Formats: sequence, structure tokens, C-alpha cells
Amino acid sequence: MFRIDKIRIKQNLAPVFIPVILLFFVIFMGCGMRASNSGGIIGRVVDSEGRVVVNARVVSIFDENQISYSNLSGAFELAELPAGRHNVVINHPDFNLEQYFAEVSAGKVTDLGMIKLSSITLSDKISDVKSEYVASSSALITWKTDKERVCSVVYGPAYNNYTKSSREIRAAKDHELILTDLIPETLYHFRVQFEDENGNKFYSYDYSFLTGESDVPMKPSYAETRPINQMNQITVAWNAPILGKSVTGYNIYRRHKLVKRAELSDWVKLNDSPVDAKTFEFTDLTVESGKFYRYGVTSINQFGVDSEKEITDMVFATGVLNEETVLTADDSPIELHADLIVAAGVNLLIEAGTEILIGEKDSNSSGLDEERVEILVYGQITIDGIAGKPVVFAPLNGSGRRDHWAGISVITDSQLVSRISHASLFGCIGYALNIKAKEVSVNNLSVSYSNGGVSLDGVRSVLDLDNCSFYEIASVAVNISDCYRVSLANSVIKDASVGVITLNTNANNQTVVKNTDIYVSELGIKALFGKGIIANTLVVCKDGTGILCENALSSSGNYIDHVTIDALNGIDILNGNFTVKNNIITNSQALGNTGIINRTSENPVYNFNNVVGFGVLYQNCQKG
Repeated sequence: MFRIDKIRIKQNLAPVFIPVILLFFVIFMGCGMRASNSGGIIGRVVDSEGRVVVNARVVSIFDENQISYSNLSGAFELAELPAGRHNVVINHPDFNLEQYFAEVSAGKVTDLGMIKLSSITLSDKISDVKSEYVASSSALITWKTDKERVCSVVYGPAYNNYTKSSREIRAAKDHELILTDLIPETLYHFRVQFEDENGNKFYSYDYSFLTGESDVPMKPSYAETRPINQMNQITVAWNAPILGKSVTGYNIYRRHKLVKRAELSDWVKLNDSPVDAKTFEFTDLTVESGKFYRYGVTSINQFGVDSEKEITDMVFATGVLNEETVLTADDSPIELHADLIVAAGVNLLIEAGTEILIGEKDSNSSGLDEERVEILVYGQITIDGIAGKPVVFAPLNGSGRRDHWAGISVITDSQLVSRISHASLFGCIGYALNIKAKEVSVNNLSVSYSNGGVSLDGVRSVLDLDNCSFYEIASVAVNISDCYRVSLANSVIKDASVGVITLNTNANNQTVVKNTDIYVSELGIKALFGKGIIANTLVVCKDGTGILCENALSSSGNYIDHVTIDALNGIDILNGNFTVKNNIITNSQALGNTGIINRTSENPVYNFNNVVGFGVLYQNCQKG
């Protein structure tokens, strides 16, 4: 406690000093000199011979546990402990557990002094532990025990972090055990342990060894091909091995896809002499355009021994694909840094599960879009994905742009039929899939975050565009122009501006939209039919028109049947003869303009329609 003692004050100064001293007393007492309700415990941990024990765990058990660890001098401190009788437990992997009871007084520190820990194993049980022989990937550990015992060696990358173990087969007094599959040039910690007949566990002290340099060097830690900037050359880059003391240089190997086969060619070494150990790039000047390549980089040591290969992604050498080629999931990922052009008469087959990564610019500045990579098919493409294993086309650099690449265009007058099934496309500036071919098969197509979905122009075969999905499309999801028979069925269009546009100049052309859900912002379906059917379909267009019928060239066979529309304007028929029946046409917020607008001079049929939520339910047409 703070005391004021033996203060002599002259009479004439008392009125000044006494208030000051009293004020000082009050402030001082208010700033922490009151009696504390907590105290502390300190001590120092050593072994039986007085040597410092580092990292011993000291736990004070009272109302709650508090923990400290002994430092490099063996000292520890437990502060801010509540007053009372504490149980102090000290443990360490190499020593027996010790326990003390300490009385903690308020405002005081209790010193436990020097705490001696006894070794968990006695020297006459495990002794003479040695790493007798150490190689690059193995080590021979020897030791002795007081009698015949079966022991284990636990080992790992750090003290008291033993992640692996190896156990003896039979009991012995003189022991040796070989540790295998070690990493070269690596420091290992280990200890010997056993369990006696009573279940008591005994351990040796921690020991360590450093493995030697490998007879076979470690491979480079990473390898890649640089973006292709010129025809007929590819640059390979790599990183040094994580542990590269024995590396004196590098070798570069290459292989390519074989014609009409899923396999690759044998590896061919490209460099005549080793690449210097301080060089981490190599440019291949012997590239043939229009081929798919994969590179491997090996480390070599002073004896010229190769490491395993660090393999790059497969890459397409800029040019025209003039040979039938098969790409598989095992080839993935495959990088495109420039246009992939499939020549007339050639088939590119892409098997299920294959992933193709698209670079952010066309390094060759060619094709229909000179800035972006595109796949141009003048022959045939077969994308053979299956459910759960689609063929994926995605940005190489993880770009989230809607204009990352220019998609796939099939442009051919030949009789070769391209087939596209279970393909996933992302980030295309125009239509992700652009078809200008007489015959084609497309189903299970998925397009997301692109400006356009799929465009079909002049297809003369029957095309079932089945089980497709289009998400976050900035313009038109499905555009059909002068195609003979196209059916969009069992599909989803969501977050697009326009769902479907179909334009025809031939009355025999037919477009069918059925069993499809369409969620758009501007226009659900815009149709200039030859013949047309929209059935069993949902159209949601809160700020625009559900269905806009510009015309139907055929006077019969045009139906809007069992369609549910939630839109600002429901159905708008400009021209043509349609049968509109069994539909639900609504504005769910009851703020719609017009339910059905009839502008044609012909005689559409309106039957059994439920129209609600609009200012005008029917305009220029019978109620039906």
C-alpha cells in the first residue's frame, strides 16, 4: 500500500502542499495501485542433469486452463492467474509428466524454482542410437536395447513431427532398420520407441540425419508453354527443382498427337547439349503448324542422368489441322493461343471429359475475328461429350469477360455431318456456336456468360436441339434462320435479353419450341415462321413481350398451345394465321399493358385462354 510517513511541513506552506499531496494520493491510488485479485507463477524447467528443457508445456488448472511453454533458457511464466490453489502440470515428449500444487496470492508471483523432469526412457533400455549409413533416399538406423524387444522408428521433417514410421519384424537386442523412400537432400528427425509387456511406452531422444544428393536429380518444379507469338515456334519455360543442388542443366523433350489415334508419339529430345542450369526457357524452332504438342523438361546431374519429366499442358501449334485428330481427356488441358482451323475433309474428334483452354488473344491475327481465338471448322467436328463428362471450352487465364474468345463456327457445304453433344462454352463475343452447314447434330449444349448462344443458318437436316441450357446471354440465346426442321425442346434459357428468334423465307420450314423455360428481359420469342409450334413452354419477360409473331408463311399448322406467359405484353401477332389456345397469359404484378394483341387481317383462332393482370386483356380479337 502507498504510505505517507514523516512529512514535515512548515506552517505557512501547509495550505499549499496538503491539497496537492492529497490529490496526488487519490490519483495514484486510482491508477492501479489498488490490491490486485490475480497473481502469477514462474519457474524454470531442466532435466535430471540440470540441462535446459525447451518447449515444455506448462498448464495451470484452476477455474480454466492457462498454458505456457518453456523458452530457450527453460523459463516459463503464467500471468494473470486468479488467486487460489492451482494444479500445475508440466509435460514434454521426452520426459515423464510432473505435477505441482501452487498457491497463488493476489498481487504476487509464486516462483516454483527449478523443476527437474526425469527422462521418459532410461539409458539402459534404448542406447547407442545411430544413423549408421545415409544415402540419397534411404538410411540405416541402428541401436541397442536392454533385452530382446520389437521396436519402431518414427521419423519426419521436424522435431516432434514424426509423420511416418517403420517397425521391426522380430525381437532383438542389437537392432538395425532401413528407412526407404526418403527425399534426397532433406533433413529428417527420428526416434526409437517400443512398448513393454505392461503397455508402458519408452522412447529414445530425438536424432536427425541429412539425406545425400540423389543419383537421379529431382525434376523441375513446374513447366509451361508461353503464349505463341510466331508461327512454327513454341517457347517452353520451367522452374528449378525445389531441391536442386545436384542439377547441372536441363533437357527438353517433345511429343505430338498421332493421326487418327488417341495416342501420342514417342518423346524426342530437342536440345543437342544440355541447357545451362541457370537458364529456364527454351524455344522450339522445329514446330510444324497444325499439330498438337506436349513438352517435357528434365533436370540432369553431373553424370548426365535425367530426372523424371515435368510435363506441360498440350498446346496447338498455330495453323490448319490437315489430319484427322483425336483429343481425349488424358490430353487435358489443351491450350489454344491462336485459331484452330479444321480443313475441308478433315474430322476433329474431341472425346468426353476433354478440357480446352482458350488464350486471351489471337497470336496469329487471322480468321473471322483477328483479335480473338476461334475454332473454324471447314471440315467436320465431333464433340463427343457425355452426361457428367462434357467437353469444356473455358478461358486459359480464368478471365470473367463476356468477349474472351470468338467461339466455334462450323462453315461447310460438304456432306460431312458435324456432331456436338454435351459441350460447355463460356465467354464468347458473338454466338458461342455458329452453324452454317447443311447437316449437323446438336444436343446437350451449354452456353454461359456470352453475348450470344447458338446461331443456326441454312441447316437442311432435321435438328433436335434437345436438353440445352443458355445462361447470362447478353443478346439472343437461340437464333434460327431458314432451317428446314428445328426443334428446341427440354431446354432452359435464363438471364438473356432475347430467348429465341426464328426467321424463315420458305413456308415448308418448321420451327418448334416445346417443354422449354425462357427467362428474358426484352423478348421471349420472335417468330417469322414457315410453320411454327410453341407448346408446353414457360416465357417470363417482366419488361417486354412474351411472344411476337411477325408472320407465318404457311396458312396452317401454326400453334401457340399450353404456353404460360408472364410479361408486360403477352402475345403480339402482327401477321399470319395462328391458333392460340389453352394458354395462361398474365402479368404477375397486375401491371401489364396488353394480354393479346391482334394486328393481322387474317383470322387467328383464340380458344380457352386465361388472360389476367393487364390493362387491356384482348385487343382487336375475340375473347376465346
